[in-house]
Amino acid sequence: MEDQTPYTTALQPVIDTAALANIVNQAPDILAENKNSHDKAIDYGNKLLQQSEQGMNDHLDQVMSKYLDKLRLTHKTCNERRKPFTQLMTEVTKRFTTIEADIDPAGKGNIFQQVQNKRNEYASVKIAEQKKREREAQAMLEKEKERISIESFAETTLRQAVAKYTAEFKAKMVNILENMTLETIDRGDEQFAGIEKINPSLLIMPPAPNCIYTSKGEADAITESIRTNPQLVAELSEQYRAEVVLLRKELIDKLPSKKAELEAIANSSAAEAERLRVEAEMRKKADQARMQADADAKVKAEAEASKAKEEAAKLDATVNTQAELFTEAPKVKEGCEIILKNTAAYQLIFMFWWEREGKSLPEDKIEKMTMARMKAFCEKQAVATGEEIKSNLIEYRITYKAK
Repeated sequence: MEDQTPYTTALQPVIDTAALANIVNQAPDILAENKNSHDKAIDYGNKLLQQSEQGMNDHLDQVMSKYLDKLRLTHKTCNERRKPFTQLMTEVTKRFTTIEADIDPAGKGNIFQQVQNKRNEYASVKIAEQKKREREAQAMLEKEKERISIESFAETTLRQAVAKYTAEFKAKMVNILENMTLETIDRGDEQFAGIEKINPSLLIMPPAPNCIYTSKGEADAITESIRTNPQLVAELSEQYRAEVVLLRKELIDKLPSKKAELEAIANSSAAEAERLRVEAEMRKKADQARMQADADAKVKAEAEASKAKEEAAKLDATVNTQAELFTEAPKVKEGCEIILKNTAAYQLIFMFWWEREGKSLPEDKIEKMTMARMKAFCEKQAVATGEEIKSNLIEYRITYKAK
């Protein structure tokens, strides 16, 4: 279990205000004394420089040497005079900055950073949970889409099979009429009896298509549920019955004209009879072509309607899934941390930085560049553009900072 020891820091005792006041009061005198020593030293040094303009000699060189010795001593004296004051000021400044550092948002390891790290850890957990829910929901959505596709496939196949069967049966009915003779036409209406029900063997479905998220057993069960759906079966049966019953009525109504046509052929000359037979055959082919075109149009319309229904169902499933997943995600700033698995990875860091930024920088900025800043550049580049260094020596980790 993580150590929950409270954060502490070692702060110095309270400043001796009397000592501080005493030194501050002395500061003007110390500054004045140091400035006086400074001014004299500078003036004398400038005089020596002026003399050197006339030419250097051994005597002047000795004087300059003694001057430099005195200047060192003056510098030391000025330093010692001001040291008690500046040391105390440095200590006072340190006291203030130590207090500020403990709560500085940019600090490392302080109370702010420790609390922020807890929030970051919690945000990472929340993000991971949310992504897990999204993955699971996406898998469920894909499975639901597959179910919709299987149902659509099964229903479309069934509707097209019924449409094809209906067209073929209607063609047979037309052939019955066309193949009647004078000996059979008086019993023509009897030949169209018993056609109101669809052939049950038609409702045998092909295997369901292969799926990723749905097992074969589940797919076959979905297909079987469509094949045996009472409402759909009743709809298709009634559709079939209505079409063939309507055609039967039309064909029965044509029996008198068909009989007259047969009688005309029987009572005509051979040439006239042949002409009438050719005309009858042409009418038959025209009727068959029309019926086939109607059947093809119906199959196409069924397929288009089924596809539109499938897409609408998939869209509804997607919207519903998104609605279920809609939760307020943690407000985070996404970042990236590069983990170097070997010191050789620093060469890759440098090369990546050099190609994208370094080679266009002036020399003074290149000299001041550090590997840490190069690495930070690579991390920012990964977040901004998704561009990463491809190597087994480097690992990219996504980080989250809670806002």
